[in-house]
Amino acid sequence: LRESVFPKPIARIGVAFDEAFCFYYHDNLLLLQENGAELVYFSPLHDRALPRGIQALYLGGGYPENFGASLEGNVQMRTE
Repeated sequence: LRESVFPKPIARIGVAFDEAFCFYYHDNLLLLQENGAELVYFSPLHDRALPRGIQALYLGGGYPENFGASLEGNVQMRTE
């Protein structure tokens, strides 16, 4: 079993990743992890709740304007 190259996490960051939010620079994600972030991926389109215990959100690039009705329709996530 290999030891992690990343430090022990000091913060949990929710990273939106789905059809609407799909563009991230890999180096930025690595930089966050190298500095103690635990990245927790979730879908604003398909999940009904944010990941538990996150301290921040990272919304990447993509096409949210093409999914506006679906994003707006995810009332559970918006009101959490």
